[in-house]
Amino acid sequence: VFGGGRSDGRAGCRVGILARKNTGHITMALAVDASRFEGVPMAPPDPILGVSEAFKADTSDLKLNLGVGAYRTEELQPAVLNVVKKAEKLMLEKGENKEYLPIEGFAAFNKATADLLLGADNPVIKQGRVATLQSLSGTGSLRLAAAFIQRYFPDAKVLISSPTWGNHKNIFNDARVPWSEYRYYDPKTVGLDFEGMIADIQV
Repeated sequence: VFGGGRSDGRAGCRVGILARKNTGHITMALAVDASRFEGVPMAPPDPILGVSEAFKADTSDLKLNLGVGAYRTEELQPAVLNVVKKAEKLMLEKGENKEYLPIEGFAAFNKATADLLLGADNPVIKQGRVATLQSLSGTGSLRLAAAFIQRYFPDAKVLISSPTWGNHKNIFNDARVPWSEYRYYDPKTVGLDFEGMIADIQV
């Protein structure tokens, strides 16, 4: 065994050579000292992914996947929407390059997103009061927003819908941004709890 550890007590590596009798093989094993990670606790299992694993293991023909919100085919493969296929085909035909986007993202995409969500005729858009940034999906956008709030609005508090995905709360916890919940879903009507939502937001 050849020791590669450091004299200052930090993590190093060791290389061990194992000779096997009558085989003519020599095995080299690289062992990395993981002591620097001993203070990092194991994160709890993702409950949503756990549901997906339980779904795969279930042998019932009547099972329904209530885990990750994704379109699937009858063969349980990811389903690609026709509109996505058309968009990808157009991109290939145009042969557009893969240049880096500006920091705020693709401007045309940002504008179309804001118009779709708020309405192109919305006064806040016409008055230039909307800022839109392209980010990495829902989780990435929330992490970016949490970091922005923590840095520039340290006394602010965010409202998170109830129910929501479990990782949404963890994102703001890690950014040290306080949050509270507002009612969103009414199990009695299986619809929007509008009165409860407005009451919680106005508190």
